[in-house]
Amino acid sequence: MAETDFFINNEFILFFISLLFLIILSYFLVDFLRKLIKRITEKTKTLDENVLKGIINPSFLFINIVGLYLILKILSILDPYRMTIKKFFFIASVI
Repeated sequence: MAETDFFINNEFILFFISLLFLIILSYFLVDFLRKLIKRITEKTKTLDENVLKGIINPSFLFINIVGLYLILKILSILDPYRMTIKKFFFIASVI
């Protein structure tokens, strides 16, 4: 029981588990988007692979930026820098 509490209460382990989950989830979501957009582009003559790449890469980046921001909230050691981190990720998500 004590070992389980250690893993649940240790924020660094929770951070790394969440980071691993984010990486796996982002690849699945991007793969889903790729298949969905590929189906749409097969039905139309005007959309091509460049449009597919133009949508997939920014969406992958956006998913990772938002996920990393949410995961960084886990670490209490970063509490003094919350506003700076929030501003940084806001700017990164807008760009």
